[in-house]
Amino acid sequence: HKIDFDLPKNVTVEIDKTGQLVTFDSVDKDLLGQVCSDVRSLRPPEPYKGTGIQYVGETILRKAGKAKA
Repeated sequence: HKIDFDLPKNVTVEIDKTGQLVTFDSVDKDLLGQVCSDVRSLRPPEPYKGTGIQYVGETILRKAGKAKA
């Protein structure tokens, strides 16, 4: 589902053609880190399916699902 998120005036966002890569840009490094953290908190990485918002270069440790008995 879509989520509305209000960006501060000093932060710009770019989305690639596939919609998979979101790039934030700002002069204020602290504000940029806070905005990225806020966006990630909306859809944190899920350890079973690997879905959610991830930082570039981050690896998510996948957990095994239920094992058949």
